[in-house]
Amino acid sequence: MKLLKTAFKILPPYPAERPLHLFVEARRDGISLVWYARAPFSIEGMFIYQAAKDLPGNTYAEELQQLLTSENLLHYHSCTVSYNYKDTLVIPSKYYREADQAAMLDLVYGKTVDMQLFTETLAPGDAVIAYRIPERVHQVLTNRLSAPEIVNSNTCLIRHASARDLYCIIYNNYIKVVLHKHGQLQLVQLYDYNTPSDVAYHLLNICQQHDLSPSTIRLTLSGFIDLQSNLYAELYRYFLHIEMDEAAEEIVIAEEIKTYPAHYFSSLIALTKCAS
Repeated sequence: MKLLKTAFKILPPYPAERPLHLFVEARRDGISLVWYARAPFSIEGMFIYQAAKDLPGNTYAEELQQLLTSENLLHYHSCTVSYNYKDTLVIPSKYYREADQAAMLDLVYGKTVDMQLFTETLAPGDAVIAYRIPERVHQVLTNRLSAPEIVNSNTCLIRHASARDLYCIIYNNYIKVVLHKHGQLQLVQLYDYNTPSDVAYHLLNICQQHDLSPSTIRLTLSGFIDLQSNLYAELYRYFLHIEMDEAAEEIVIAEEIKTYPAHYFSSLIALTKCAS
């Protein structure tokens, strides 16, 4: 039985009219592949695969290996892999020491083995993103994809969310939240959930911790949420100013992708544009 299931498969045009590039968002619960063209930037196609909740790292890596081996990926001229994992810290540069990276991640997320450490400087250079990825997952991606550039999703996501107050991406079993207050980054974190009330609890707790009122703050939603869903109804009980995220107007998007609600893929498209 396949543990990585196809959620969306929107093929780019073939033959491609312009050179295509590949953006890959690797998550603990799946992987997204986006084909895009440059000058002008356009989204040409995307494959999105979702895994079962709490799939062990090695099992996920083997599923990923099978997927990338069997899937007939279209030719691409460059590739970027963006890691979107929970074990990530945004550390002010003045407090960051490379020798302490593993210990800091262990302290926050618990000790683990067979993980590969990465760092990335967050513009304008006053913070460092320190994160760790299952070693086997990283090996599969770097072996199966052609010369990928490795980045952390937070670098681009923080930039995309900077014009919003409370920004929330909805995934199948967790949310990713970015909070800015008075234009300053306060928080970027993943939170697990089982029910709509769990999501509301996490967002309300964030507001309480940062002295913000749910009735006045602007909540922007991206990802897989429908306006008629129980989740949206639960959030609207507390947050009176909810807006659905959209891709920037100047981005050209394939017609088949545009048949879906714009917020489904808005954060993924923003990450792709930033990394291009």
